[in-house]
Amino acid sequence: MENIFIGNPQVVTFFKKILEEKSLVSTYLFSGPDSVGKKYFASLIAKSLLCKNEKLFGCNECTACHKIDKKIHPDFWIYEPENLMITIDQIRTLIQRLKLKPSESTYSIHIIDAVETMRIEAANAFLKITEEPPPFALILLITTVPDLLPATVRSRCFRIKFNRISCDEIYALLLQSKIPENKAHLMAHWADGSLAKALAMNFEHYSKLRATALQILLNMNRNLQSKNFPETLPPVFKRDRSAIEKLKEDFTLLTFFLSDLLRECLNAKTNAGIIHNYDIADEIKKLAQAVDINTLFFFMKLIEEVKEEYTVYHQNPLLLVQKLVINSVRA
Repeated sequence: MENIFIGNPQVVTFFKKILEEKSLVSTYLFSGPDSVGKKYFASLIAKSLLCKNEKLFGCNECTACHKIDKKIHPDFWIYEPENLMITIDQIRTLIQRLKLKPSESTYSIHIIDAVETMRIEAANAFLKITEEPPPFALILLITTVPDLLPATVRSRCFRIKFNRISCDEIYALLLQSKIPENKAHLMAHWADGSLAKALAMNFEHYSKLRATALQILLNMNRNLQSKNFPETLPPVFKRDRSAIEKLKEDFTLLTFFLSDLLRECLNAKTNAGIIHNYDIADEIKKLAQAVDINTLFFFMKLIEEVKEEYTVYHQNPLLLVQKLVINSVRA
């Protein structure tokens, strides 16, 4: 079966060329949004080099391709964060493995995921690898935030930028998977450029969270108009442990819907683009009519602030939602 990689055709074309020309360098840095296929594509590069049938991006039939899929190939290694970081011990292990020649192929391939989590001592040890890498080594670094890597590490890598996958490409694949057109349209938009997110999406759960986000925005506008905190928030926001834990699981997605619906309001207000959430277009247009453009931008700023407070400072998500509604009176 042929490997299929959706999106980022410029990356595919680039690697096809250098694999055919056998002009690989020792270290690449794959950067870009989460869940756009960076690690999967790294495994396809590994298959290209280790495949017994020497097929570009692998044949998926030989023992080498099967071993890579099962992560048991002796010349193929993946390093993932332990306790939220790539440790100095993992880098030391990598260094020891690089001293050994490949046992079943001509390459030794090492993928380091979430490489931005390396602490300074691990990064310093890694730099020593890049000074004189063995000729058989290929190291593929993967990150969503390359700027968190030390400049010295970035400068030693050939950087490959992955972009979000287009909505049309995701939509087409969902249709091939027999998803109804009306659902596929919304799912492709909600996936926010991530094929993995689209394929794993629970449509009903996403729909409920979007309804919650819309209710929050309506409450923000209601609070803006009345200048006092509304008596009720959406029913999901109860002061009990289970509700707060559930909100923690969904908070990132909830803030996505908040931002997305505000962008849709701007589109409706300025006629700048179509409304992707077509099934609630009337509600979006009503909200857009009720709020001026400056207030919409202010709401967007508030949402970015609570996203940062949640991501960086791990604030209680229930309190952050309440903060959104309360602070809306400052618009």
